[in-house]
Parts: sequence; C-alpha cells; structure tokens
Amino acid sequence: MAHTQSGSGHIVDGEYLKQIEGARRDLHNLLKDNKQFAPIVLRLAFHDAGTYDASTKTGGVNVEVTGGPHIPFVPGRPDAPNQQDSGALPNPNGDVKHLRDIFYRMGLNDRDIVVLSGAHTLGRVHKDRTPGFDGPFTEDPLKFDNSYFIGLRKADTPGLVKLPTDKALLEEPVLRRYVQIYAQDEKTFFDHYAQSHKKMSELGFNPPRCHVNA
Repeated sequence: MAHTQSGSGHIVDGEYLKQIEGARRDLHNLLKDNKQFAPIVLRLAFHDAGTYDASTKTGGVNVEVTGGPHIPFVPGRPDAPNQQDSGALPNPNGDVKHLRDIFYRMGLNDRDIVVLSGAHTLGRVHKDRTPGFDGPFTEDPLKFDNSYFIGLRKADTPGLVKLPTDKALLEEPVLRRYVQIYAQDEKTFFDHYAQSHKKMSELGFNPPRCHVNA
C-alpha cells in the first residue's frame, strides 16, 4: 500500500488518506446543506490555532462552501498529549498593540493580522458573548467575500457591527494599506487568506515532506 512519510516521522498510509478525504466530503456536504454552521467551524479553527506560542513552540493545532478560497490540508497531525487552552484570540475591545501582541505571539505578521480579520465576513457577534455588540459584520454573514473590508472603510451602518479590533486596522498605516488592498481586490484577499489560514492551521506542526513509498 502506498504511504507518506510525515515530517514528524510517522507514516500516513493510503487508507488514512482515503478516510481524510471521506471526512472532508462529509463536512463539505454538511456545511453546504447547513451554511449556518460554517462560521462556527471557522471560529473553531481559529481558536484551535490560537493556542500556539512561537517562543516556546507549544500549543497549536495537533470553508470553501461559503464561496471562499480553497485551503490545502496536510494530513499527519499527531494528537495533542493533553488539552491546550493557554492561548487566546484578540479581545474584541483591543487596540493595534493588543492585536500585534496576540498574533506575533503565534508567529504571524501584519499581513496575517489583516487578512485573517477578513474571516469576519462570516458570522455575527452575540451580546451574551461580546457585551455591547450584537449583529453581523456584513450584509450576508453566510457568504465569504471581501465585503468586510469594503464595509470597514465606510461609515458605520445600522445593524452591522464593527468591533474596536476591526476599527484598529485603519489606525495604523501598514495595517490600513492591507485593508485598502483587500477592499479593492477580492482575488488578492482570497489568495492571501488561503496562505495565512493554512499557515495558522499548521502552527506547531511540521508538515509531511510528501515522500511516497510503494
């Protein structure tokens, strides 16, 4: 049976790859029929990756259905030895320094900060989880596009939410430049998002080298 040697030294065999593909199809079909689950799945991926600390090399991880870009998945992640919940995503009331503290801790950069913030194109804020805020970020919270960045550059719109961390992206020249790029060019946003999401999803994981042996 054909198999792949992973970067962590263990074997990813053909049967496992078939199971991964089957699970991917099942999840794709579930989200296609029930798109309201898509923002939850995306947020779960963010929180999982958000445990990573680049300085200590601990934590880290061990949706195309809504119109977003395809993000390649590399199989072979080992199970985490224990629960990893020491990391955190940004406080919605944070400023630019706070954003950088969180994302830099994960080993991400300014472009990653802005483009991954574009995930707010999906889902909404609930006041029971984020006091003071309630509502979607965009007009169509189940469609992945660049409307988050377009709306960010406009005046506040009744019914739509802009968190302090969203507005902070316009307060610093480097971050604001990426907001402008993504608001004007959806393809660039998709390309950069796919790269940054994959980068984030592999924090703390050494991807397989894809050596296939017969």
